[in-house]
Amino acid sequence: MILEIATLKALENAIPQQALIVLDIDNTLIEADSYLGSEAWESYYRNKLLQEGLDFPTAALYSEELWHTLQNHIAVRALEKEGPSILSRWQQKHTVVGLTKRRYSIKKATLSQLRQTGYRLQETKGFPVDKQASAGTAGGIIFCGHLSKSEALQRFITPSAKNYPAIIAVDDRQDNLDDLAGVFGSRLTGFRITICDNQAACFDGPAAEAQLQALKNRLSKINSLQKHLKNKLF
Repeated sequence: MILEIATLKALENAIPQQALIVLDIDNTLIEADSYLGSEAWESYYRNKLLQEGLDFPTAALYSEELWHTLQNHIAVRALEKEGPSILSRWQQKHTVVGLTKRRYSIKKATLSQLRQTGYRLQETKGFPVDKQASAGTAGGIIFCGHLSKSEALQRFITPSAKNYPAIIAVDDRQDNLDDLAGVFGSRLTGFRITICDNQAACFDGPAAEAQLQALKNRLSKINSLQKHLKNKLF
């Protein structure tokens, strides 16, 4: 069963006992504080590359690579002011994990972004890092990388030998919830969170381009300063 909710707060009294709560990160807990680095930006940049003549697999790969790189340089914000306190209350009663399509390679940036916005997921035993798939667990988050969300969640649940009677999954994407429901069946209840549904409609391509150029200029200045200091010191 998949339902729609506007905010996490709507779930406060709807979680059964002994449930495993699985939370998406981007456009569910946090979002970019600018057009640059948002999920809407990744779609925008992929379409731009397609218009320039790249085939879809190449355009998708390039846009995904750059999106992941940008997470090391952009600011983010919590989508709900009460989000961190809601999560804290849930963790007192339930096992709560993040489940993201982000790659394991940006775990440090991801954990930093969550801390900056007040989110603290409890460390939990996960599965061994899969370097080929760029998947793994860290800081209470399951990084799917190139795995589907259902594959990554299965790897997380199986070694724990816990038979969670109920799984609550929250995600902004219907396809991710359909994927999870197809594997975990009736014990999974999916909630598609709609808080960012207007993000794509509000996206400003020229403003994002200007933000990208400003970032390039800033990084260039930093690199020049680092080279200057290196020459001075060595």
